[in-house]
Amino acid sequence: MTTTLRAYASYHQVNFFETDAEDDLEEDGPSGGNGLVRVNAAGDYVTLSTGVQNGYVRLDYDVLDGEPPLADQGWDEVVEVSATFSAPGAGITSPEDDGEIAGLQGEGVEYGISLPGPEDEPRWWRMRFHARGRDDSLDNPVAGEIVESAEQYLILVWPAAKAPEICHKVTDRAGELFRTGN
Repeated sequence: MTTTLRAYASYHQVNFFETDAEDDLEEDGPSGGNGLVRVNAAGDYVTLSTGVQNGYVRLDYDVLDGEPPLADQGWDEVVEVSATFSAPGAGITSPEDDGEIAGLQGEGVEYGISLPGPEDEPRWWRMRFHARGRDDSLDNPVAGEIVESAEQYLILVWPAAKAPEICHKVTDRAGELFRTGN
């Protein structure tokens, strides 16, 4: 069952974290890597790079029993990474530490990405991030205002052993800017 969240992005970032995670990613905003997501060395802090500098983005997520078939049609970027989280799941915040999450469907979403399993027993998860609309946010920035972005993200999550990152599709200009710093 897909859950939809509205999450606040700041400095082009939304972060997914384990309770005691350390953000050991570079401090000056998204750069390098695959242009969509970065994972810290421990695997317990994941940063999603957004097109909107400061605003709300739509996050749809689905927790599955196993790896789904790849479906990249209609998405600009699709990247898969491994991360480790324990129940109740991955918290969501932004660099401004607003921690604002609002449910678009199913009121009462309080935590972030809800994951099954025993609390305080981290396990590895595979996360496939899909993105579209980031270029629209880059092309139409609103200076000094918090906006409702047209960006959309789909995150498919399933239990799996730690594995290398896979870039299935990396085609938007936002991703290119984050990858190259230009």
